[in-house]
Amino acid sequence: MQAFPIFILGLAILLLQPLVSSADGAQGSQRLRQTTTGTVTDALGRPLKDASVELQNSTGRIVARAKSDSHGRFSISGLEPGVYAVIAAKTSFKSATAIVSVTGKGAKPLALALQSEAALSMAVVAERLNKARNGLSPETGGSVYRFSQQAIQDLPQGNNTALNDVLLQAPAWFRTHTANYTFAAITPISSTG
Repeated sequence: MQAFPIFILGLAILLLQPLVSSADGAQGSQRLRQTTTGTVTDALGRPLKDASVELQNSTGRIVARAKSDSHGRFSISGLEPGVYAVIAAKTSFKSATAIVSVTGKGAKPLALALQSEAALSMAVVAERLNKARNGLSPETGGSVYRFSQQAIQDLPQGNNTALNDVLLQAPAWFRTHTANYTFAAITPISSTG
């Protein structure tokens, strides 16, 4: 009679063992799965939205894909420990590659910078700066004021207006600096001789 309860207990252990070991295996494999993160930027460090990111294993097989968000960030989850190649690509940019080592503790974040195939918006910035610079005097960094022939003729004394009176037409800054100076009258140069 004592053999029967021991037999039932042994049978129960044999039947439950595969269930318990498969639950442990599932938890173990979940612990091995890791995530790698990173950012995709252009050569100037600006984030690139919708860059495609591929993760390749050591045999070159693509094991995961992702897209970067509006801040250039991406995340790829469910990775087993190993060494992977991360390739980022976007239209009108050269692709960039980085190697990531995923361990049981995860992986360090990646930074991928894509080089533009065309010049980035530097020309626009340079053009704006050139326009701003053209209004500055190269010697002093001050503003340049131009008086046309018509503007001088429109003054009360016309072509006989003294230079300091012409210069007084410039902003108030110049008025404070000309109190001790007297200039000769302006003699316009005509193009006809």
